[in-house]
Amino acid sequence: MKYSVSLFVLAVIMTNCQPKSPAEQLTGVEEQLRDKLTGAWRMTDYMTINNEGDTSTDERVQYKMYVDGSVMWGFESPEEYTEWFGYGTYYIEGDTLYETMLSGSWAFRQAISNEGNFFRIAIDVTDSTYTQIIMGEEETTYESYARIEN
Repeated sequence: MKYSVSLFVLAVIMTNCQPKSPAEQLTGVEEQLRDKLTGAWRMTDYMTINNEGDTSTDERVQYKMYVDGSVMWGFESPEEYTEWFGYGTYYIEGDTLYETMLSGSWAFRQAISNEGNFFRIAIDVTDSTYTQIIMGEEETTYESYARIEN
């Protein structure tokens, strides 16, 4: 019996001392950002600036959800689309969010087949707000969100 308990304790120690995979090895800042990003968010502001300096805004109602390395977003679409959403994976390095979108609505699948499915996004996250900046070849998009669920 004493041998079985010692063997069990040794197995637990060895399991917990194994090095983490690269995906699990987050720095303190990245871990804090990931924890702060986890939850559901509602877009409060949306603006694009093209290379000529022209700006445009959009009053769409958009939501994003981040949970354990997975991301999903969707918004109430204009009349020409019946649906507009996407889902994929994410990770954070420093103050940069990396999203790889796997699939989504028909319109979104068309967009990522033409423009790619990998996004490098500058982020700023607080307990109640989240701002992202996506720099594209022809325009830069600024999005602000408020937390609706944690």
